[in-house]
Amino acid sequence: MEGMGRVPGDGLGDRHRPLSVEEHQAPTGWSAQEAGVRQILDDKIKAAVDHDPALLASTHLDECVYSRVHAGGIAYGRESVSEWAAIYAARRERGDDGRTARWRILHIGASGRLAFAKLEVVSGGTRFVDHLLLLRVADGWRIAAAVWGDPTGGTGAT
Repeated sequence: MEGMGRVPGDGLGDRHRPLSVEEHQAPTGWSAQEAGVRQILDDKIKAAVDHDPALLASTHLDECVYSRVHAGGIAYGRESVSEWAAIYAARRERGDDGRTARWRILHIGASGRLAFAKLEVVSGGTRFVDHLLLLRVADGWRIAAAVWGDPTGGTGAT
């Protein structure tokens, strides 16, 4: 749409700009929203399994921050999506195999342009839980924020 490019100061860029009121059409039901949310979650899981930095980046807003709690031997840490993309690239280069991890989508919900999801992954004998906040932008759903970690308070490896 001409003239509807980047909103100054929003930090989202053209591809990830918020929908205008005119562009936003409420889905006919939850199933319309659920399909888009589930696709992003499936792609996020595939990115983790395949250690695919490009697919990871395509599922998140550029400004998304990952907060980890009791994971990787630290009590709390924050990383950007670009930092995780670099971690994925290094894992892929080493030949790490993410297919041993077992992922499940535990819960999803949405209201308008916001959605949330709770995922579980068991990797290396440790259970991790991801809490994700998603935003519906001009080209679909994207992960806007994430908090993940070992809910038992352990120091699970990543």
